[in-house]
Amino acid sequence: LIISYAGNFIMENQLARAKKELESWQPKDPKHPSLMESSVLSDRNVSLGRLLKNQGCFSEALPYFERIFQDIRSGNCSGNPIWQMNALANLTDLYLEVSRPDDAEGMLRETMKIMYARGWQRYSITRRLRLSLAESFTMRVMWTTAEECFLRLIPMFDGIEEPDTNQKTEHFRAWAGLAKISHLQGHWDQAIRHWKMAIHIVEKSGWANKFNHGVLLHSLAHAQFQAGRITESQVTLEMAMQSLAAEERKYWIVGLGSYWFDYIQAPLGQIGQSKVIVEPDAYSENEEQSRVKLFTDLFG
Repeated sequence: LIISYAGNFIMENQLARAKKELESWQPKDPKHPSLMESSVLSDRNVSLGRLLKNQGCFSEALPYFERIFQDIRSGNCSGNPIWQMNALANLTDLYLEVSRPDDAEGMLRETMKIMYARGWQRYSITRRLRLSLAESFTMRVMWTTAEECFLRLIPMFDGIEEPDTNQKTEHFRAWAGLAKISHLQGHWDQAIRHWKMAIHIVEKSGWANKFNHGVLLHSLAHAQFQAGRITESQVTLEMAMQSLAAEERKYWIVGLGSYWFDYIQAPLGQIGQSKVIVEPDAYSENEEQSRVKLFTDLFG
């Protein structure tokens, strides 16, 4: 019942009341919850985590998903496989949002272990995990490997005749991922082509004049300006501002509404203050081998 009440508040955009309602519930004995209470507690933690994540409160959301991960790993989670896999994917994305690619990749390894041990490979969450790995490689300045990830994903989406909402989202994310790599390297003509492909998919999906559409257009305007296409960039920027004004900021897609938006949200010719890239540490040979294995496990 508590989850239902909170869900109603979320639908009415009363997020503070939803958060208060969710936080108010605890098992009678928090150290020894009953089976029913454990199930409700899992739902409550995910609901709170998602609520905070969708508000951009990534550090606050992390502990809730980390608790769920412990429950899933120990077999104490009653959610169905898709629910559990989505919870793990959300935790991976949160580690990226707080600039912890090491932990994101570690989470991907744990997810793969759980997926294969429990025979959950048939669920379509794998594409989302691949996108998260590519985002981690981008953050690490591993341009070539990140680009290979996206280039392997795009033909998969191109081949889907009637994509659903998740597949459409993942499709434009793959093109936006390629665009970011070109953008960060200053390959402006290539970045422009990739941003336009991402925008085309968004518009074809009926998502024009929304926040994500505005972020993509703003990115395109930035690349056009850097390429010397000044008039084009100003027209694109006006379109971007209209889309951004039509909808509040969204944090559904890892990085796009947070650190990438902060990066491109600046006057044309400048960049904003955002940590898009995490300075790479010196990795051991074992760590590199582990990363190669993760890539192979996810992409074959």
